[in-house]
Amino acid sequence: MNDRVLDLVQEGIDAAVRVGNLSDSSLIARRVGQLRGFTCASPAFIDRVGVPQTPLDLKPEHCIAMFKLGTNQTRDWLFRKGGTEHTIQPRAPLSFSDPESAVGAAVSGAGFVRALDFTVEAQIAAGLLVPVLEDWNEGAWWPVSVVYPQHRQPTAKIRAFIDFCAGLFPEIKQEPIGSLRAAG
Repeated sequence: MNDRVLDLVQEGIDAAVRVGNLSDSSLIARRVGQLRGFTCASPAFIDRVGVPQTPLDLKPEHCIAMFKLGTNQTRDWLFRKGGTEHTIQPRAPLSFSDPESAVGAAVSGAGFVRALDFTVEAQIAAGLLVPVLEDWNEGAWWPVSVVYPQHRQPTAKIRAFIDFCAGLFPEIKQEPIGSLRAAG
């Protein structure tokens, strides 16, 4: 497992899992699930800067940036609620290429982080991170797809891999991640 976008044909790889919207390619994609993005910060950071009520309350310099895969450009944060959209361009002094480091920086009080649910669930449950702007998370779902080269017929091995991956996402979590907060 790694975060690189691999050339499946050139590297002789049968199939791969991709998270996010897929660019046009010569790959066949089968969507197997989705993950949800959340905005979080440590309790100490929230005590210092306050709880944002809307995305416009987020100061870009308080938002930990993540690089787009394979680039030196950072990802914008898109927030939706009803028909309203806001985009934040993070400009914190810290930028990361891997989500674990960005989440670790947020736990340490460096700012707000925008991360996928599986990267922050344990920290929220332990009370190390607090989700914010949960009502602005419409459309914060990231598709998860299995991709394989177009010129290959899906072998039994690829079909089994697709079925296995689809089984990891039996139903979509509808409850807010805040329900994982530590008691007390």
